[in-house]
Amino acid sequence: MRMRPVAARWACKWGLALLPALAAPGLSTAQAPAQPAAWVLGQTLSLSGPHARLGQALLRGRQACVDAVNREGGIGGRTLRLVTLDDGGRPERALANVQTLLQTEQAVALLGAMGAAINPGLLRETARQGVLVLAPFGGDVATRARPPEGVVFITANQSAEAEHLVRHLSSTGVSQVAVVASNDDTGQSALSALEEALSVAGIPAGLTLGVDPDGRGVQAAAARLRQAPPQALLLATSGLATARLLRELGSASGALQVYGMSATASLEDLRSLQGLGRGLAMTQVLPSINDPHLPLLAQFRQAMQSARVEAGHVELEGCVSVLTFAAVLRAQRSLPAPHRSAVLQAFRSTSRVRVGGLEVPLDPRASGRFVDIVYIGADTRVLR
Repeated sequence: MRMRPVAARWACKWGLALLPALAAPGLSTAQAPAQPAAWVLGQTLSLSGPHARLGQALLRGRQACVDAVNREGGIGGRTLRLVTLDDGGRPERALANVQTLLQTEQAVALLGAMGAAINPGLLRETARQGVLVLAPFGGDVATRARPPEGVVFITANQSAEAEHLVRHLSSTGVSQVAVVASNDDTGQSALSALEEALSVAGIPAGLTLGVDPDGRGVQAAAARLRQAPPQALLLATSGLATARLLRELGSASGALQVYGMSATASLEDLRSLQGLGRGLAMTQVLPSINDPHLPLLAQFRQAMQSARVEAGHVELEGCVSVLTFAAVLRAQRSLPAPHRSAVLQAFRSTSRVRVGGLEVPLDPRASGRFVDIVYIGADTRVLR
């Protein structure tokens, strides 16, 4: 199958379980003792394409916390296993991956995919097949307006992020902004959330510019912004588009206050700017990874340290989805055998769960309410 070589490369890099067809030839398991069936989590992520760094960050966080769960004995003595396929940001590829994950890999649940282009069709298909999808990434409002059966959101949506951001702008006296949005479903969803929040606050967007998801068009956008610098620049971009726009603005971005939402950039996107991302303000939908008081964050930092990868806000969002899955199942009075219907029922019967001191709502009509604003320092450290 065409997807398996990509899955194999990521499996090797991040320690994921190899797909059956990739197992080393000639190895016999006839003498191996029977092992309890694992809890298999599947995910389709954009590990290539314009949003690859975000997808890779989610993968790092999720895999690190799968490993952490297993070091604690798994779930009811059964191992938790994560199987990942790359969709490259293409909806049709994501749907094909879902079939592989459910039919070939026998995943009992899926961790959320990425963005407004992929999530609507994917969630319709998983609802049809009766499988839980936990923590779709990106916060796009359309996906959450009428959530299909079996999807659970654990962080605030883009509307909540945009409202928080615009309230902050209003409180600082900003009365005119420019917006740059990527010309794809993800960017347009973020743009709609920002426009609605700006309208409510009575702050006009004097200039709205579009760029391609891979960053094409950033030169023209930067030139327009230099000609008429706004009081603040709002980004409805992510991944490559964000990084290339900030690089094109160069040192001028230091004199221009730039704001984005939680999916605007990953730690690797920011590091690639070599200091040009300094001063970028971003909303966050989970507490700061440096918060010394929340046990969840100490657990997360330990998991990332054990995996020997650096901790970022996207990695944290990935980690929390895994820890939420484990917490819900561990809380069941009678833990069922791994099966997708049993997992779905466990989540339906649980309205909320505490994960390392953080309360996570599980009602499909609700989502997390936490939103904060952080700033990026010269060395990509997150500052409050």
